[in-house]
Amino acid sequence: RNKTETGATSTQHAKTWHVAMSVKAQRTANPIRAIMEKITSQKREPIEGKPMIPLSLGDPTAFGNLQAPEVLSETMVSLVRGAKHNGYGNSAGAEDARAAVAKRFSTPHCIYKASDIIVASGCS
Repeated sequence: RNKTETGATSTQHAKTWHVAMSVKAQRTANPIRAIMEKITSQKREPIEGKPMIPLSLGDPTAFGNLQAPEVLSETMVSLVRGAKHNGYGNSAGAEDARAAVAKRFSTPHCIYKASDIIVASGCS
């Protein structure tokens, strides 16, 4: 241990944490991963004028292909600074978003209400 300027001690080397994988974890498989590995292992010629956007596992924005529009970034910063919408939202999605989806997909023969809609972040 080393003493810092404040007199507190800190560990010089990070400790390694070894945890054995449980039997249940060892038996777990993700069929989506197997499909994606098959797709990504195939070599294909790119289509001229159409850049590939990898939308496989994980966050597609990590590849730099799906940048948020500036208006979205500015709006998000404004909302966070306003502190009105910090914390947990409705588990079925924001009421305004659900109402907008209901309005967009309603037809004269099938009218949706916000309570008919669930907005989720996705799944696999």
